[in-house]
Amino acid sequence: MTEWWCHTPRALEQRRGAWRWNRVSVSAFDQFKQIDDELRAARPELTRIGIQAVRSAIKRADEAMASFFRRWVTAERSRAPRASSPAVGSKAPSTTNRFLGPCGASDQVRKMPSSVCATYLAADPYGGPMRISLWPTTAQSWADLLDAASYAAETGWDGVWVADHFMPNTASADGPMLECFTVLAGLATAVPRVRLGSLVAGNTYRHPAVLAKMVATLDHLSGGRAVLGLGAGWQENEHHAYGIEFSDVPGRLSRLEEACAVVRGLFDGDRTTVSGRYYTVTDAPAQPRPVQSRLPLLVGGGGEKVTLRITARWADEWNTWGTPDHLAQKGAVLDRHCEAIGRDPREITRSAQVVVDLDGAGQPFDRPMPKVSGSPAQLQELLGGYVEAGVGEFIGPDWNLGTGAPRRELMDRFLAEVALPFRNT
Repeated sequence: MTEWWCHTPRALEQRRGAWRWNRVSVSAFDQFKQIDDELRAARPELTRIGIQAVRSAIKRADEAMASFFRRWVTAERSRAPRASSPAVGSKAPSTTNRFLGPCGASDQVRKMPSSVCATYLAADPYGGPMRISLWPTTAQSWADLLDAASYAAETGWDGVWVADHFMPNTASADGPMLECFTVLAGLATAVPRVRLGSLVAGNTYRHPAVLAKMVATLDHLSGGRAVLGLGAGWQENEHHAYGIEFSDVPGRLSRLEEACAVVRGLFDGDRTTVSGRYYTVTDAPAQPRPVQSRLPLLVGGGGEKVTLRITARWADEWNTWGTPDHLAQKGAVLDRHCEAIGRDPREITRSAQVVVDLDGAGQPFDRPMPKVSGSPAQLQELLGGYVEAGVGEFIGPDWNLGTGAPRRELMDRFLAEVALPFRNT
């Protein structure tokens, strides 16, 4: 769980300062401080002796911190109103920097409503209810993409997501573009631990029964780590270039809804029959079944009338681009679609992404995607806003991070300086 802390001096330094603001449990704090001093003494030796020599000390520190925060949350709950948990998609009372969590100074933490703070920390003794995942571009070489995904797995990221496109969405369409599911198959056998998913597969590119077989096989290759992200398809130039029918928006969305029925049936049943306007499968076998008892189906998109209705009916997870305010607004619409069919909206995990520029260290990026620049504290406010909006996973594109050592350095900084209070591991 914690080996990734030792990969960079900055991460170890962050570990030292992350937990010192609370005064509820003095004994637990003192216990952690003593063990943390051992870690700091070991720091100069890390490059020579590696992680194994300090693993036991790290484990003890984790146990101390867990005890520390359990006592703190208990104390906060004793002071909180009984009906303290904010509803999904609701907005907590306004405070200053309320989601800085354990990296915030004590005066900032005291401004947090105790009910919100207790709810926020209760899911995890380390303070975070959020997955942090990486989105490496497929417009780079396989070696560079594998390097990014492998480093993400080694250093504690929770998932690796891959886009499904065949060519750039530019006037010239020049430039390399690796194919999504071939990449995911390669990652499944080369990269351990992290979830692996498409963000998102264009439904128009493959018959959904064939896609379901591909992803079930991916689940076996990865040992049960696959997620099928599926969307209606939108990039018109590659449809025309490759001779794939594009249709209009209503046609693509109707196909998406039928496709969800096909893939869900093939993931969950031994035989599946679907008779639709666009797709028909008849007593289709589905062996081998996925490794996961329920392979997650993620629906991507933010269309309020149709896409979010499809999400409410079929999805285990939902993803869209946007800032926290955008996610909160779209999430409220999704909640209403769930309520209309009697489904608990909390059954659907929500994820989001923007391109992040930490302290202006990213490379120039001019694509028309949502982008947020800021200091670590400002980006923590961003993640806090996502938590408030009910988002359970933040996905960071690497599109402005470069490759090699500069990218690894920025990945480390984001985890240690921004994402630490929000982790779900």
